[in-house]
Amino acid sequence: MKYKLRKIGAVTLSALLTVSLGTVSIAAESSRGKEEVVYINTDAAGNTEEINVVNIWGGGNVTDYGDYSEVKMLTSTEDITQSGDQVTFYTDEDRVYYQGTMDPGTEIPWDISIRYYMDGKEYSPEEIAGMSGELKILFEITENEDCESDFYDHYALQASFTLSTEICENIEAVGATIADVGADKQISYTILPGKGIDAVITANVTDFEMDAAEINGILLNLDIDIDDEELMDKVSQITDAVSELKDGSEELNVGAGELLSGSDTLNSGAQSLSSGVSELASGAESLRLGIETIQQGIDTLNSNSEKISGGSKEVLKTLETIDSSLSAVSMNTEQLEELVSASGQIQSGIQDLYDGISELEAQLGYAQFKALMAQNGVDVDQVAAGNTSALAQLSAIDASSLNAEQQLLLQTLISLLQGNSAVISGMEAYLDNVSSEVSKLRAGALELNEKYAEFNESIETLAASIQTLAVNMSALQAGVSSLVENYEELDRGISDYTEGVAQIAAGYTILTEGAESLTLGSKELLSGSSELSSGTQKLYEGAAELYEGTEEMASGIDEFYEKTVDLDSQVEDQIDEMIDSISGGDYEQVSFVSDKNEDVDAVQFVIKTAAIEVEEEEESTEVETEEKSFWEKLLDLFR
Repeated sequence: MKYKLRKIGAVTLSALLTVSLGTVSIAAESSRGKEEVVYINTDAAGNTEEINVVNIWGGGNVTDYGDYSEVKMLTSTEDITQSGDQVTFYTDEDRVYYQGTMDPGTEIPWDISIRYYMDGKEYSPEEIAGMSGELKILFEITENEDCESDFYDHYALQASFTLSTEICENIEAVGATIADVGADKQISYTILPGKGIDAVITANVTDFEMDAAEINGILLNLDIDIDDEELMDKVSQITDAVSELKDGSEELNVGAGELLSGSDTLNSGAQSLSSGVSELASGAESLRLGIETIQQGIDTLNSNSEKISGGSKEVLKTLETIDSSLSAVSMNTEQLEELVSASGQIQSGIQDLYDGISELEAQLGYAQFKALMAQNGVDVDQVAAGNTSALAQLSAIDASSLNAEQQLLLQTLISLLQGNSAVISGMEAYLDNVSSEVSKLRAGALELNEKYAEFNESIETLAASIQTLAVNMSALQAGVSSLVENYEELDRGISDYTEGVAQIAAGYTILTEGAESLTLGSKELLSGSSELSSGTQKLYEGAAELYEGTEEMASGIDEFYEKTVDLDSQVEDQIDEMIDSISGGDYEQVSFVSDKNEDVDAVQFVIKTAAIEVEEEEESTEVETEEKSFWEKLLDLFR
């Protein structure tokens, strides 16, 4: 659709109204239909006082209707007859004018209000006349709901106020056209059909007076064409943008849903991690206490190693003494008893050593460690599995969806879990290795116990033999010498054993320190996992709010899209409606005075307010009565 628009400003429209009114009321073309010019006189506040209608007809028999209190011919001397609301007359003239005065109380289409203020205080028109100060005029026109006509929706108004620059300064009127007319300022307002006005005029005045305000109303019938090609192109761009906005809002809503789902998974994982880390911290503390108990046992065992080593040295020394004594072919029963007693002590110590190593072996090892942890309520395998699962969940999190603080916390948790898994794995390897070595040690101690049992039995047999047989000293000496040689090897084995126990004790100290570090690390991990759990909970709640917001936004944009999808048609309809409102459209002219009048060509309104004047003393003068002409009678309508 294309229109050609001729721009009509306030001044142009004002001229149109003025020229149109002047043309129709004074020099209208001959028309077969009726024309009405409605002259409305109001007081200075805008209240209707008198309505006179000039009816214009062609020649012949005329029948007209109107609720008139009085009628009279203006341009001819023919008789005019009024019967109720019917007016009849006959004329041979081509154009005839008659005036009808409307009944009091006749409603006009517009409510007119003019209020006057001086220095912020409201005054009546009579009171404000002659006052000085800061003037404010509130001018308002609205639809008169009591008037049963549609002139308000189809007629444009031109309102003008005239202020003298001799008494008025700093004249301002927002929305009006202010023009110089001689020494006066003419303030003009153009009011389109169906539109009222609420305007303010201000000025600084001295001895305030004001001429009558004039308001003219006609039916606009303008030839308006508008080229809306560029406008409709913009409208198409808007509808396309709204469609893209709709698609984008739906995609945003889907993305927010995915973020909500991911944050829910992250939150669940963080909760599980926090629970698992809590169990890990409890298990690490139990592990530390268990390792400390084992450490105490090893320390006790290590403290007995010196007694075993010292006893072995005494046995060796005793055997050497016996060997030396036998070499001197000297027999001493007390020495034999001391030998048997010392050997028995060694046998008992070796047995205790073996029992201690067996007990240590039973307590060492990764399996024993897990059993000990289970007794304290911690399943090490479950903790390790929880670590692995938590690492998998945390590694699967898209770090780009987190803020910098959350990313740092996430990386810290991954590092702590990796370190925790490494500690558990290293502990398994270390305990299994220590268990293996202690197992070897127990095997050596078992063999030592068995060999020494045989040796002790030999000593007892030897002692008995020496006591019962005091012969064959050479053979005895040889046996003792052999025993001394063998015992030297045994003594070296005992020394190696005590050194091994010392190494185990030293190594277990490292394990104890590691358990303490594990306990501290698990506590830090527990604190971090709690913060992560709290953060992921907030993230989930924020994601939920975001999802609800995007869902609501998508719904609103969908509704907006539905209302704008036919925006081009709506705009075209609005343009048509706007053009109709100011161009007259298909409006069928009706009479103001009576709906019985059918053939009406034009109706126009001329509204004039009373002037604001300072009352002057009237001088008594005699005025000669003269017959008035038509034009004088017409001018009298404005007086």
